[in-house]
Amino acid sequence: MFRWMARRTQELIFAFLIVAALIWGVITQPIIPPTSQSTLLRLDAQKLQTNMLALGEFKGDLAQVEDEDNVIIKTADYLTQHLEDFGTIESKGYSTGLHQINLQIGKVKVTMPKPGFPLTQPRLVLVIHHVLSTQPAWEGAKTLAGIIELAQRLEQETKTNKKLALEVVIFLHHANTLSDTIMAATEAHVEQLERDEREHDRVIVWMPGILLPDAFTSSSHWGFLAPAVPSDDSDVQLYSRLTDFAWLREAKRVFKSATIDKVDSLTVLSSFPKVKRFPLNNYWENEISVLLVRTKLVGVNQDYADLMRFLTALEILLKQPVPIPDSKKD
Repeated sequence: MFRWMARRTQELIFAFLIVAALIWGVITQPIIPPTSQSTLLRLDAQKLQTNMLALGEFKGDLAQVEDEDNVIIKTADYLTQHLEDFGTIESKGYSTGLHQINLQIGKVKVTMPKPGFPLTQPRLVLVIHHVLSTQPAWEGAKTLAGIIELAQRLEQETKTNKKLALEVVIFLHHANTLSDTIMAATEAHVEQLERDEREHDRVIVWMPGILLPDAFTSSSHWGFLAPAVPSDDSDVQLYSRLTDFAWLREAKRVFKSATIDKVDSLTVLSSFPKVKRFPLNNYWENEISVLLVRTKLVGVNQDYADLMRFLTALEILLKQPVPIPDSKKD
């Protein structure tokens, strides 16, 4: 009897470890090296620095509403001027002080796969939330400088590769109203995607100030996720909903191919009980695939090697066909 109980206990422990390993694998989506390395982009470091310094200088007195709006307008004008030659651009402001810039590069309409053909090359949408305050926003300015150079490169490629389709969406926020305007921005973007029937789009978001994954792990019901949260030491942190795990895994593999070794990720359910509503729900509740990106590769220094590695990964993702779930096939 004792031996039977001991054996049974061992079997249960072994089964528990297997289940725990499977859950851990699904949540963190580990990538076992090696993966083939890609040729890194070589962008003009001098132009990157010039644009970063110019964008970083746009700041204002947040106590003065007129000055806030002036800073937003100056930043929007600069970005429009430096992006308008690369595609179709639209710039508009909202009464809340939020400002949105949309840049379309390549095909406006993307052909979706027919039943039985699960691979396609859907549009990639890069969404950048740039926050302006009384201090220079160097990290955001460096990100935008990189996007300007990437847009120019991809605009040249669309002349020979007719399948490329990229959209850059830039939201400009005031720091003191970020919590309100970031919700308004995501709602406006979701409405735009739905209106244009672009539920197949893959969206990559930089979203400062959002409490993720804190929003998930704050509930006592879901505290078990805390040990799986990516470390602050990671060069790139990726977050997605559980149903997008295939795309997250491919994105993680692509980032690693761009010689970025420290790439961690977390997949989560699209909603949690007793957790405050957060901006990504606006996408997920409408079945739009969103990947939240946090990275240390666009730091405030003037070394652009890491930024070029990051932009390399974005370019590869743009050209990478991805599987479309059955529920999203035409």
